[in-house]
Amino acid sequence: MEISFAVLLIFISIAILHVCIIYFIFPIQQKKHLENQPATAPTKWPSLAILVCARDEASHVKKFIPKLCTLPYPDLRVYVVNHQSIDLTQHELNQLENEFENLTTIDCLEDDPALPGKRTAIAAGLLQIKAEYILLTDADCTPRNEEWPIRMMDVVKQTGAGIVLGISPYAKASGLLNQVIQFETFHTAMLYTAAAQAGRPYMAVGRNMLIKRSLLEDNLKRSVIPGIVSGDDDLLINAVAHTANFQIETDSRTHVTTLPKTNWNDYFQQKSRHASTAAFYRDSHKFILILLYGTQAGLYLLFLLTLFTPYIWIALLVFSLRYFILSGIYHHRKNQLELKLNVIKFPIFEIILSLVSLKSVFSGTKKDQW
Repeated sequence: MEISFAVLLIFISIAILHVCIIYFIFPIQQKKHLENQPATAPTKWPSLAILVCARDEASHVKKFIPKLCTLPYPDLRVYVVNHQSIDLTQHELNQLENEFENLTTIDCLEDDPALPGKRTAIAAGLLQIKAEYILLTDADCTPRNEEWPIRMMDVVKQTGAGIVLGISPYAKASGLLNQVIQFETFHTAMLYTAAAQAGRPYMAVGRNMLIKRSLLEDNLKRSVIPGIVSGDDDLLINAVAHTANFQIETDSRTHVTTLPKTNWNDYFQQKSRHASTAAFYRDSHKFILILLYGTQAGLYLLFLLTLFTPYIWIALLVFSLRYFILSGIYHHRKNQLELKLNVIKFPIFEIILSLVSLKSVFSGTKKDQW
């Protein structure tokens, strides 16, 4: 068999395998939404607190924390942990604490070596929180709808879930970077929500996650990997993957919008932090993810090679078929997740994200970054 024909066969095989992984291993079941209901929740619902960990977030806490304090949930309390800020974060929090009776601020001045990074701030919040359930989010986040806590907690009422995974899309802006961020956020959400539905959760976003307080307290230290500061959310999920009752909530009224990175250097740093934790996922999760992204990278590499063979038109046909099939799958999945996204340019974003990921693997992160 000539080499060029062998390359073509491998290319076709990888293209089929990649599509099958996305379609069969990461299917997303349509979730039945709640009926429209008043924004005020019944008084017998479990007690709930919102926990925000902030570092040098003065402008964000001033803008976003008041929105959390006015959410309609019975006896809702908001806890903001100021973790070693050197700006005016604590000053702004003091002002807000005088304005909102349900806001408690905690000034966390030192790190706990046993709980590196953001985990120290979470632990400081746990010492104060008495509620049965905790909603985790960040200081630069805002709920898309005021019914966010009600609808997340309704999943608990219906299923007895210990953890409810939500979606946190980034705010839209102009420019290529934001388009890449939007696609990556969708693709990541598609994977982790599908994995959780299939009973093999491997990650979450700490910007929108509901967790039973006792579950968080018992497993926070179990999520620690020596030398790794970040990963307070996905490594926690890996620690309790086989013991907790996971559910997902994709209703757009439970989306929490996050401010995106606005320059490539910050985005590279963010991706480097993510890469530093993914290496410690469970072996089964790593195998599936390596297979997914490995077939994607191999697909583009082999496609380039086939362009210099007599089978270029067959390669173009296969690539086009993959494009149309995945466009349909992605369009369907984004509707299931209730995300507004143009998926037509996804091959461009795949190439850029592959290059970003490659750079992230070989670039370091600051030791004290969350």
